[in-house]
Amino acid sequence: METPKASFGLVRFISFLKEQEIMTYTISIIVYYKLWDVVDIILNSCITPTINYIFGSSLGKLEELTYSYDDKNKLEIGKVISAICKFIVITYILFIISHIVKNHL
Repeated sequence: METPKASFGLVRFISFLKEQEIMTYTISIIVYYKLWDVVDIILNSCITPTINYIFGSSLGKLEELTYSYDDKNKLEIGKVISAICKFIVITYILFIISHIVKNHL
């Protein structure tokens, strides 16, 4: 009886990639990080200046917005607002991409 040998060839590797959908996950991660860059640009170039204009403040970044209610404690509300804005922008961009892919490709 012949013992089975482990095959570590290129064909088996490509088959593994297809079966485990590794390329799909890899592409998703790359797109996510590039999308995050776009969201940062939108937030820092459009949303933060708009908030600065509305509230008359001159924030360097939205994340730096704080509210102090006594000498020792402060609420870092800018971080919360920034996270919510990023979530909304990312979700909306994914919605647009999904719509385009489903209806036009």
